[in-house]
Amino acid sequence: MVYISDTKMEETKKISEIAGRAMVADKSLLLIAPDFDSEIILNLARNLYDKQGNDKLKSCTVKSPEHRNFREIAIEDLRILLGESMTCRKVIISQDNTTFIGTEGDPEKIKNRITSIRSIIEEGKVTEMEMNFHKKRLANFTSGIATIYVGGYSEVEIKERKDRVEDSVMATQAALESGILPGSGSIWRVPSSVSGKLYDVLQIPFKLLSQGKDLNTDDVFWNGYNFKSGEYGDLYEMGIIEPFAVTEHSLLNAVNTASLILTCDCLILK
Repeated sequence: MVYISDTKMEETKKISEIAGRAMVADKSLLLIAPDFDSEIILNLARNLYDKQGNDKLKSCTVKSPEHRNFREIAIEDLRILLGESMTCRKVIISQDNTTFIGTEGDPEKIKNRITSIRSIIEEGKVTEMEMNFHKKRLANFTSGIATIYVGGYSEVEIKERKDRVEDSVMATQAALESGILPGSGSIWRVPSSVSGKLYDVLQIPFKLLSQGKDLNTDDVFWNGYNFKSGEYGDLYEMGIIEPFAVTEHSLLNAVNTASLILTCDCLILK
């Protein structure tokens, strides 16, 4: 059960009533407010256990999200996500973040809210700070949460798998933020305006994958070779993609390294 106050919580009697409703409904209680009086915290602590020391009420207090200018909008977003029942399946609270899982908001209201936020972002008639706030709001409505379990038969295997999963998660986040490009070394076909040595360099991954074979390709953006299966076709449909940001930074880092080597009088290779 979630209770949200628009002002500082100071009335101990009111909190006792809210805590009582939560206990009757056999639910945990999360209080959200801009600030809390110390008596509120003590009153909740008294309700935690009964005389036998058993759990009586699981409760927690969290300060309202965002700064004063954005707080009212953020709270309204949260109310829409939680729905009229003001409940959710699970809440994870850390020092910096509060994550709501399994909210029960009205799908139609959520859809309308998402449309409204997207229109604000597309219009772009806001400051950079406001734009970042609205992008965060959109993520709160559209993002999902997944739990990934990684295991193995040894510490080495677990670490190696964990590193692979972390790389995959980071690549997915980069793709969501920057977009995607065809994989399988096909990046050399994307910048058609590039020529000369840079164009030759971009072809190297493709040539290494093709093992020197002369593979004919057309000009269709997503078409390319699946070197694992030997098929030629739509790389997007095959799931062979690369985040734009990863490709961009790889190229920039390669150019920076090459520039450093060319401008140095000597180079030590280890």
